[in-house]
Amino acid sequence: DIGAVQNEKAKLTVIRGNFGSAKSWIGIQTDLRGGASELESQLAYMARGSQMFDINDIARQHGKNTLSNFNTQGVMLDSSYKNYKGTIDLIRGCAGSTGNELEDVLLLSDDVINKTTPLILCDEEDVVGNHGATLGKIDPGLLFYMQSRGINEAAAKQLIASGKLYRIISRIPDKKITEDASGYIDRAFIQ
Repeated sequence: DIGAVQNEKAKLTVIRGNFGSAKSWIGIQTDLRGGASELESQLAYMARGSQMFDINDIARQHGKNTLSNFNTQGVMLDSSYKNYKGTIDLIRGCAGSTGNELEDVLLLSDDVINKTTPLILCDEEDVVGNHGATLGKIDPGLLFYMQSRGINEAAAKQLIASGKLYRIISRIPDKKITEDASGYIDRAFIQ
């Protein structure tokens, strides 16, 4: 878990990757107290086998002109389970603030259990709150196109999944962690 209190013009950027643990509970809770403070959260995860992930991200926006951005990108395989709860709380007094949360999940099995609960609480008039979740499988037309170019189904799924997650994990400053995460993604598709 990550907790923070942000003062005037503070900017917190958190880039996370969640790969490999059998069970995982992670989250962020931040209070954007100072005016013009910002939170950027980027999370990439891959759940496979019988892995279970529970993610709870919370931004409480108190100060004026604050900004919170949650971007969560996931890939789920096999019989994995994921529960994502994202809360943006726009508290009275945070006029001019914006809260954004997005989760985009690629489902690569009919046996996965995916729960996504985006929540925006608002007690202020002059704010913007955006949330969305995109859940879906790979377009069969895209798979057919890739296979017609000589890419087998497993390799096509690997390319799509790694491209989706690599946009976030490539921002991790530690190259060893980036390489380990990329290797984990690649190994998930080896038959």
